[in-house]
This record gives sequence, structure tokens and C-alpha cells, in this order.
Amino acid sequence: MKYVKLSCQFLLLLTTIIWFFYLINIDKKLSIYISNNYTYWVLFYAILLAGSLYDTCKDISQWAKASISESLQKKKVIRILKILKPSDKLILSKFILEQSNEYFFNPKDTSIDWLTACKLMYPTGTIRQDQKHGYRLSVWAQDYLSRNPNLLY
Repeated sequence: MKYVKLSCQFLLLLTTIIWFFYLINIDKKLSIYISNNYTYWVLFYAILLAGSLYDTCKDISQWAKASISESLQKKKVIRILKILKPSDKLILSKFILEQSNEYFFNPKDTSIDWLTACKLMYPTGTIRQDQKHGYRLSVWAQDYLSRNPNLLY
């Protein structure tokens, strides 16, 4: 799909240059050819323009959607981090203070369930011999908490 987009934009640029040469009458043969096939040239140009505009609008909408989604996610995380219980803060502080990627916790702990449901932590799938499951802190939560460690006190 990427190559279709690039080729459409390249053809639009090439067609625009040809139109420009046609308008300033650089080449008589080109002017005669475009005059004879004017309807086809306009139709071809319109199709290329529509394809390029569609791709551009699609890219802009995807960028806007990602930006809005990231902003909403960040606000949600801030709200969740502000209402943490002391037991939740203790669990999260282990990741931040000791700068470890994975910790093992008892999966029956309600704080672990809540932090996993809020997507602050996720299970890694590793299990130790004492039946503790491995968990990692989400990347965005780790970034935010490492920049704002005061939320853990």
C-alpha cells in the first residue's frame, strides 16, 4: 500500500509538471497532444489528485486518532495513579526504586489484580517455584512514575 501511495503522489507531481509545461506552451507537440486529449488528461489528473488527497486525509486522521488516544490514556493513567492505595504504591515502588523490569508477586493479591486490570502492570507468564507469577510494569506507567516518583509516597 505504501508503494501505491508513493506512485500516486509521484504521478500527480509528474502530471502537474506536464500541465505547467502545457500552460506556458513550452512544447508545441505537448500542447497539441494535451489539447486533443484534454478530457482524458483532466480525468487522469482528478483521479490522481483524489487518490493523493485521500491518502493525506487518511494519514492526518490516523495521526489525530493516535494523538487523542494517547492524550486520553495519559489522563486516565494520571487519575488512576492519584487514587492508588498504599499497597498499590508499595508494589509499584519496587519497580521504580530498584529499577527492575520484572517482579514476582502472588497473583491472588487484590492489588495485583487491580493494577493488572488498570493496565499498569501485565503478567509475563513466568512462574517461580514458590507459585509467584512474574509481572512487568507498563512502559508508559514506568516512564510517568520515574518522572513523578512523588506519586508513590
